[in-house]
Amino acid sequence: MNTVRFGGICGWMLPVLFCTFCFLSAQTYALKYTGRILLGSFTSRERFGVPSAGSYSNDFATLSERLRLNVSEIANRNLQFTLDLRDKHDFFDKLDRERLELTGNNTFQVRQLSSHYENASHSLFGTIGRFPVSEAGDTHADGVEFGGCLSRSTRLAGFAGLNPKTAGRTYLEFTPQAQAFGAYLLYEPVNRSWNQYLYLTNAVSAQMVSGVTDRLFWFSNLVWQWNSGNRLVTLLYLDFIPRLYVQNGQLSYFHEWMKNLSTTLAVSIIDVIEYSRRSGLRERLEPSPYREGSVSARYVFSPSLNLVASGLYGSRLADSLLKKEVSLGLSSPRLFSPHFSGYATLGVRHHFTSDDIVMRVGLGYYSQLWEITVDQNYSIEKDNNGTTDHPIVSEGAIALYLSRALYGTCSVQYAHDQAVDIFSTFLQIGYRFGNEAIPTVRDGAPPRGRL
Repeated sequence: MNTVRFGGICGWMLPVLFCTFCFLSAQTYALKYTGRILLGSFTSRERFGVPSAGSYSNDFATLSERLRLNVSEIANRNLQFTLDLRDKHDFFDKLDRERLELTGNNTFQVRQLSSHYENASHSLFGTIGRFPVSEAGDTHADGVEFGGCLSRSTRLAGFAGLNPKTAGRTYLEFTPQAQAFGAYLLYEPVNRSWNQYLYLTNAVSAQMVSGVTDRLFWFSNLVWQWNSGNRLVTLLYLDFIPRLYVQNGQLSYFHEWMKNLSTTLAVSIIDVIEYSRRSGLRERLEPSPYREGSVSARYVFSPSLNLVASGLYGSRLADSLLKKEVSLGLSSPRLFSPHFSGYATLGVRHHFTSDDIVMRVGLGYYSQLWEITVDQNYSIEKDNNGTTDHPIVSEGAIALYLSRALYGTCSVQYAHDQAVDIFSTFLQIGYRFGNEAIPTVRDGAPPRGRL
């Protein structure tokens, strides 16, 4: 009870205190500040046809709160302050062995609490506190970062401190026995034309636990668009310790052959942790390192009708099971008007242990006040053991913009097959505040990517 009460107090009192701080600071010192308060919940109800671990059900419910605040132009516009607080309560997290039931657990984290300094000439910069080092991948530090600009396009920096991030966990916590340090080189040219862009970062990072090097890796990220018809994106985590291997990697290349025809080639390598994050609702196999290659082609008949064809080939390293899929579909970014979009696809696949026929349809409506999307997936799956299943996955989402500052979203997902029924809901209310302009809300359907 004390933990829950502490989390609730932090979740509700701190936003009020810091909003008051921002207001007073902005009025007194003419600082710039922006912030966001989010309150959300996620619930899931699972019912099994055959008991799993002695139970016919598996329920999940969480309540989360978040406050993010950014204050800039402090001390002659050279200093910036960032705060990100998150509080999450899991209602079925811990097993109470005396009562033989699951009880709640509260997790409060300071996601970011840092001050960033950059002098007027932009030649030197530094950060102190808890902060992410995005130039070095999924790296966080409770410590310091210091660097300089070698040119207008090149930044070199090093960082060191305690490591609040534990492998396999999404939240951060104070861990005095774990350290992280490294350096990165960032290259991002300025004054390029509107259809050209280049971003390249390379970093070496080490993570230690109780004085022993737990992980040493090289991170590289490239985003290169040399014209509007060619774009290359790469992401690489190459580990040296505990062994030499590619932990996660991705390559995506987009090429426009002519005005109406374009293709996208993608290759990805992921580890067990990333596999479990990407697994679908109905995934029954144990997580495994995974390799996948895919290609898709889009032909634009008109601004309101596109033909999309795609195929992929993937392999699990743990058991050599394969995934193969080919699909063909139509998409429309302007189905009835600029406010509507839709798609429909039909495909065949071998999904590790079954041969499937897959159908997908979706419809979306977008305006300055509402965003509504509905997606329906239906497949016929013939398993290797001879059984046939007809799973259905239905999803719906609604976003309502009460104003440019206040908005809410709600989504529902239902999945059914012969083994399980899953019904989940997600609800979020957000409020944006600050003394800087808030971007306008999109008034029309966004362009659709790969189906």
